[in-house]
Amino acid sequence: MTIEEKGLPFHKNPYNFGNLFVLFHVEFPDSLDTSQLSSISSTLSGMKRTTADANMDVAETVTLMEYSAD
Repeated sequence: MTIEEKGLPFHKNPYNFGNLFVLFHVEFPDSLDTSQLSSISSTLSGMKRTTADANMDVAETVTLMEYSAD
């Protein structure tokens, strides 16, 4: 994921910032119990659906939100 203009400042130009690159490492569980499955299902059902476009393979726009497992 790339966040534009949120990286380090350019050398000798401290008011312009580069891009911040974020790499996620996601480990999926082998199995889920019914309460976990229900929680994930209700969380994902509230997300806005988008249609695929020509740029889908090049870039992805995401919104990060805090998640609490409580």
